[in-house]
Amino acid sequence: MREDFRRANLGIFSMKKYDDIIVGSGISGLTAALMLAQNGRKVLLIEKSSAIGGSMSRFYKKNIPFDVGFHFTGALSKNEILNSMLSVLGIKDSIKSFLIDGYKANSIVFEKSMSNKNKSGHVKFDIPSGIQNFRVELKKRFQDETNAIDSYMDFIQKVYDETVTIDLKNINRLTTRIEEDYITLYEVLNKLTDNKYLKCILASYCLCHGTQPSEISYANHARICAAFYESIARVVNGGSAFVDAFKDQFLHLNIDVCVNTYIDKFTNVNKKQANECVLNTGETVFADNYIFAIHPREILKVLPHENLRRNFVDSINDFEPSIGFFSLYCVLDDINSDIDFVPGITTLYADNNLNVMCGNSDPSSKALTILRNVEIDKNSKKSFTLNILETSCVEDVTAWTESRHGDRPSDYYLYKKDREKKIIERVFKTYPEYKKSLKVLGSASILTYKDYLNSYDGTAYGIKQKIGQFNLFGRLPFRNIYAIGQSSILPGVIGAMISSFMVGRVLLGNEAYNRYIDRRTDN
Repeated sequence: MREDFRRANLGIFSMKKYDDIIVGSGISGLTAALMLAQNGRKVLLIEKSSAIGGSMSRFYKKNIPFDVGFHFTGALSKNEILNSMLSVLGIKDSIKSFLIDGYKANSIVFEKSMSNKNKSGHVKFDIPSGIQNFRVELKKRFQDETNAIDSYMDFIQKVYDETVTIDLKNINRLTTRIEEDYITLYEVLNKLTDNKYLKCILASYCLCHGTQPSEISYANHARICAAFYESIARVVNGGSAFVDAFKDQFLHLNIDVCVNTYIDKFTNVNKKQANECVLNTGETVFADNYIFAIHPREILKVLPHENLRRNFVDSINDFEPSIGFFSLYCVLDDINSDIDFVPGITTLYADNNLNVMCGNSDPSSKALTILRNVEIDKNSKKSFTLNILETSCVEDVTAWTESRHGDRPSDYYLYKKDREKKIIERVFKTYPEYKKSLKVLGSASILTYKDYLNSYDGTAYGIKQKIGQFNLFGRLPFRNIYAIGQSSILPGVIGAMISSFMVGRVLLGNEAYNRYIDRRTDN
């Protein structure tokens, strides 16, 4: 596996022929590369950044590890979909996880007044693990809303059960259209209840797909979030555990990996089939198939426009960005017994309307998530870390979109400093005990993510998963060019990997794909 390919190696792949070239090495690109190579195919995986992994990667501040974009997941328990996919790929045993469970592990705090305030002036709601446990807790807090709670949770349970019972040979069932695909989450919640706080709690996992309740279908919201209601897990070493597991598998397979590399253009396109491409290095490479695991608009830049219909181009240009996050990376120094530090998640709501908090209309009404974790630094020392994520949108940084890291104007850094200050003030109101020990090691805006990950706009989930929208997925208007990734089927790790399995089945053929699943499941 050649992961340190640079311009100095120009010519090493020139005129080389592959079965499949995969563009983008996030979780979907890694999954597609491994699956295809495990079926005897010759694969080239190219990545525009200097290392593979995308938002699954980690970085270090003061020798302490922090996650870029992967913070927790669902569906890792036995028989759940993520567990099944990792098992088939042969990397399940490399992923060590622990549940975020128990008292104070997962909470929502409403910062504005509500009846039954606690002494801090905030209202806190603890989210227990388990769909039925969550249902019971909701009914205790909202005793006049049992019908609304049962209706919502019954549907979540139904979607979760269908996902758990699915096997990877019938993975298309996850995209079968149902009645709830044609009504928004917002409409459903408004029909169920007038209680704004209950609606906000029920829709809280909108932050895990980055689309407002008024824009996403009830069904897709449930498909993305149902597993989170059942259980949430952290992974030891975060997303790097996934990346390292894939790397280990790649070493034994016919996979070439090139970083700092991307497709500059396609040449020799006949009858809507791309026969060869030219890389940014100047090399010409041939492949039977090209699989893009990058943002739809980045794909559009590469495709030969003379072969595209206007409505196809317009539909991609109409995709809207999901929310992103302004992030702080913090550590608690000199932590002592006076601080009750429990690894877990606390989400602060500045409003009781997620349409506002996930939108761009009110910059003062942002949701803020505090991810507490215990990490082992490079010196084998235990560190108590906080990844603090406040919702953000592309409009927040429009003034500096054309700038690059290291060459931004002074007003951008004033924006960052002001936002850091306001975020810390929110954190201290909820956790006053952190005042003496919290140290900010770094921060990142949407533009930071854009530059660091070479992503299109730096948002967290690519595009909004809007109701009635046809996402860019599967075969494109070319016989041998495909799109996968979290902007295709569903966002997040699970959705991105599912898209890779679905396209893998097309490329391998149903019979070969089914034999692969049976063989890998038996192992």
